[in-house]
Amino acid sequence: MALATVSPRALRAAMGAFPTGVTVVTTVGAGGEPVGTTANAVTSLSLDPPLLLVCFGRESRTLAAIRAHGGFAVNVLGARHRDVSHAFARPGADDAWAGLAHTPGPSGSPCLADALAHVDCALEHRMPGGDHEILVGRVVHATAGADDDPLIFHRGRYTSLVGAADAAAAEAAVAGAADAAASAAADAADAADAAAAGSERGGPAGVVARLPTPLGDLRIAAGDGGLVALVHGDPAGADRAVVRFHRACLLGDTLRSLGCDCRDRLDRSLAAVRGAPAGVLLYARDAGSPLGEHGPVAVDGARAARLLRRAGVRSASVAPGDAALGRALAAQAIDVAEAA
Repeated sequence: MALATVSPRALRAAMGAFPTGVTVVTTVGAGGEPVGTTANAVTSLSLDPPLLLVCFGRESRTLAAIRAHGGFAVNVLGARHRDVSHAFARPGADDAWAGLAHTPGPSGSPCLADALAHVDCALEHRMPGGDHEILVGRVVHATAGADDDPLIFHRGRYTSLVGAADAAAAEAAVAGAADAAASAAADAADAADAAAAGSERGGPAGVVARLPTPLGDLRIAAGDGGLVALVHGDPAGADRAVVRFHRACLLGDTLRSLGCDCRDRLDRSLAAVRGAPAGVLLYARDAGSPLGEHGPVAVDGARAARLLRRAGVRSASVAPGDAALGRALAAQAIDVAEAA
């Protein structure tokens, strides 16, 4: 029986209502150094045998270290540990270990001294899971500490069992604009898919709309192949428009998974576009991979250039080091410079 794929927005709304705990998953690097990342895609899998499941973005440094080391520890965070969670959620979070007490568990993986609980595991199985990898660990040691209030992740923000409404309101004040922009990108990707389907039936190959958001009005131009443009300002009247490219990740962008840094990268790209007089965020989603893809950015230069020209871009400023995007646009006769 053929079934339709649910839209990212519908899945975001459904899964956003499901609160999770927050953990730091740790292991040991090749040089014996501690390695770790914030993760909420964690669950117990079996009591007999004792198994635990955790998911990581495929490009995760912690994932690579676990593969090599063969073990990991799950450290359950309390409501007082928001700063710890934020620190380990950043890419390359080496500085997160500064001043943080920890001791090795039976697997050698670091156990955070102040965590609510520790679950130490030997790596048992690895399985692909879309743009993530699923690890199953055999639990070799588990301890529960103080009966304190846990840190909770719900509807894209941190909260706790006590004072949840106040905490959610405070987080919403900070994150509302970025959430709206991420929703706009997801909605626009849906529009691009619909436009492409219309084109196959002989209809118009794309749509242009204006979307009011807390960031101000953004224009949405939908191209083909799941590529959309979020347009700020007037690129046609600017000497050079800031252009950024983001490959969609459902778990990171819309569900704010703590297992990858995709949402952080999307927020940085949106900030760069909004911080310029004129800018465009190219948001790409592969229709054949509903969860999105990680890894090196692959830009379809012809599609990107067509969409940028529709948005009025003739000259583009790309991020420092974003050679793939710069080369793809330059090959399509768009004047490209690297931002300072």
